[in-house]
Amino acid sequence: MAIINGKYEEIGNVNLLDYLLKNKYRIDRIVVDYNGDIVKKADFEKINIKNADKVEIVCFVGGG
Repeated sequence: MAIINGKYEEIGNVNLLDYLLKNKYRIDRIVVDYNGDIVKKADFEKINIKNADKVEIVCFVGGG
């Protein structure tokens, strides 16, 4: 199981981009920390989430 935003999830074989799209994240408004490193948006598709990985997804929202 991977830890995503502090919760254990059974991921299977999925790359980071597919996971983000499946969970309806707006790619233009997020930053992803993958095992302690910030991931460039261009590399989302290159990363396969595996057991024991730690992923933090930070969403930016507008407001006033």
